[in-house]
Amino acid sequence: MRITFFITLLFFCNSTFSQFNPPWNNDPSPTPLTFNTDSASQYRHRTFYSAVHGVDIGYVVVLPAAYMQDSTVQYPVTYWLHGGVTGPYYENSISWITDDRFEENATYYPSFRNTIHVFPNGLDLSYWTDHINDSTQIETALITELVPIIDSLYNISPDRACRGVAGHSMGGYAAIKYLFKYPQLFGHATSIDGSIYPSLNHQPNYVDDPAFPYYFSFMGSDTTFFNKTSVYSWVDTFFASTPTPPGKLFILAGSSEPLENYSAQAFVDYLSSVHSYTAKFFVDPNMEHPFDNFLMAYGDSIYNFQNTATCDSVQSPTLPPASIGFKHGIENAILMYPNPALNKITISISELHASQFTLSVSDLTGRVLQNHSFIGREYELNLASLTPGVYLIEVSSEMTKRTYRIIKK
Repeated sequence: MRITFFITLLFFCNSTFSQFNPPWNNDPSPTPLTFNTDSASQYRHRTFYSAVHGVDIGYVVVLPAAYMQDSTVQYPVTYWLHGGVTGPYYENSISWITDDRFEENATYYPSFRNTIHVFPNGLDLSYWTDHINDSTQIETALITELVPIIDSLYNISPDRACRGVAGHSMGGYAAIKYLFKYPQLFGHATSIDGSIYPSLNHQPNYVDDPAFPYYFSFMGSDTTFFNKTSVYSWVDTFFASTPTPPGKLFILAGSSEPLENYSAQAFVDYLSSVHSYTAKFFVDPNMEHPFDNFLMAYGDSIYNFQNTATCDSVQSPTLPPASIGFKHGIENAILMYPNPALNKITISISELHASQFTLSVSDLTGRVLQNHSFIGREYELNLASLTPGVYLIEVSSEMTKRTYRIIKK
């Protein structure tokens, strides 16, 4: 029966999705503007222009009630990555579900409640990974375009403990991958029935597993790329080369969908036995795969993990609060791109009432490395003299004072 399931799914994917041109953003009109249980919390559909795709990509952002009352404090953020075959709604698919439950179920979790939640569009079966056989570069768009834009639009803490990623199915796979691939960005991850698969370097006999053709096809049917994109490989790379302590990880698994989670226990055991890393892990052998099933049954466990894993930056900001010269801090943006950057980063100003700015670059200890001043709407900052790492850039004028985090590659 399991083999029949995989053959049917592969036929469906090859015959249907190759002919389907899904939307990069959706009409937000069916979505509510506020939470059902807290009218002060704002649920907004927005778009950003993706230079790597040449299109506007949609996302939903949920601003907590605290942010609407005081946007001068730095807030935590969590990015929620949806699963595959969720079209045609994508960015709305899991935000609709969480809209009904976040506030009513998170009453006792203040850090989680006071977090900004972002739900980007990842299309069908993209696995939130840059493709090698087509133009989809969703990982690049998310990490180098959307994350810096969210940082510029909202007052978000640069501390990685305040930044999380969560996902379901293919999004659960990406949440684990991003935690270990981008440790400078994310301090915690939640994988909900994630698509966890080993590389053939770790488990050569996985090529005989009925799930292998499915994952292999969506990783471009390329053995090298398949092995590289496995979460096992990114975990090994992290522990071999990254001095940063690993972030916190929560893996929830069900057993009714063998495609998704029969290997979750093996991955958790691998983390423990090979790298002495303990992930929070829970499996329900009777749980079916849909995201809302997990949220209904184990929402409190998810909220409690994120509440304890993330910083409580509303009460204890990691940096001095930035004073912003506009309501809610979203109308006039300061954009920095690309981020991560190699040698140069562009600072684009859309302020309407100020033209003279000062700029400082500091390391995470607060040591100031560069000072600059400029007049105009755009400035190119030279990073060539900096060693690879994470830096803080403070941009200020008479109207605005904001701090941003960038990554120097």
